[in-house]
Amino acid sequence: ALPICLILLMSVGLFFFSHGLGNWLPEILRTTGLSVQEASRWAALPVAVGIASALTIPRLATAPRRYGVMLALLFCGACASLLLQSTAMPWIAVGLVLQGIAQSSMMAVAMLILVEQPQVGAARAGTAGGLFFSAAEIGGVLGPLSLGVLFDLTGGFSVALALLTATMIALMLMVLRLRAANQ
Repeated sequence: ALPICLILLMSVGLFFFSHGLGNWLPEILRTTGLSVQEASRWAALPVAVGIASALTIPRLATAPRRYGVMLALLFCGACASLLLQSTAMPWIAVGLVLQGIAQSSMMAVAMLILVEQPQVGAARAGTAGGLFFSAAEIGGVLGPLSLGVLFDLTGGFSVALALLTATMIALMLMVLRLRAANQ
């Protein structure tokens, strides 16, 4: 049961990151000095990168490489939230690319990890997927809400972005624990 609980907890963190960063991204970019129009254009970059990522990365996440791919995606997410604290546009652009890579593929790879668990398998994949997304939506609400509250309390996004980085690091530790439990 531990692997399933870990994966459901991971789903909360994945949506916390994705929805929190995705929903606040234009405003985060505006705090770097960009106009509303410029911030909106730059906020489209992770979406464009995400399309290509979603079409390629889950295919690379074959059973022997699944945990490694997930760790790499989480690392990309952690780096993205760090780089988005920069005021230099080249670093911000790299952060946006990394965000697109991570955000679009993390959920698919996490679902693959869930379905491959012996307690789930193909027979229970639908039920497990429903539980996965039901749990994930907790993070989907808490992410944007937390970033907004932290912005109101601090007057900026540095603390909120640091929280997203910490979330990605915690998720990496969970993946390592999950991999050890499944060996």
